[in-house]
Amino acid sequence: MSKDRPQTLLFDQLTCQLISQGYGFRFEAKGRSMLPAICDGEILHVEPIGAKLLRRGDIVLLKSRDVFKAHRIIQQRGTLFMTRGDAGIEPDIEIPRDSIIGLVIAKELRGRSGTVRLHGFMARVRFFLNQARRRIRLVHAAQSSTSAARAPFSQ
Repeated sequence: MSKDRPQTLLFDQLTCQLISQGYGFRFEAKGRSMLPAICDGEILHVEPIGAKLLRRGDIVLLKSRDVFKAHRIIQQRGTLFMTRGDAGIEPDIEIPRDSIIGLVIAKELRGRSGTVRLHGFMARVRFFLNQARRRIRLVHAAQSSTSAARAPFSQ
């Protein structure tokens, strides 16, 4: 049994109870899978989903294979969702809606006061702009490497 397992079980029990009673909660993010949107050590605010419509670009707290993740929805097919960390390339496995614990709505900046909204229209605009920048960089890098491969050797 891993060292973190007892904390994971306690986190699971607490979050399920809070969410089922309609309460939100905060927790400290661990890891780098959501960089640059969420940094290791930042405090995330999660609220119950209830009947809310989940959309592409929303950041959700999910539980998959006994692992908790705060990842972004990148695709929806009926009641199944595909998520991915912003720093990742490959998507996570497809999950049903009931694997989504809550909606990440804000974060507390590490070392500074105040919160940044991670849900809503402006948060979604920031996400899609960052995605466009990411794709442009990838295309530019691919074109640069292709150009370099075609360039003749100088003597």
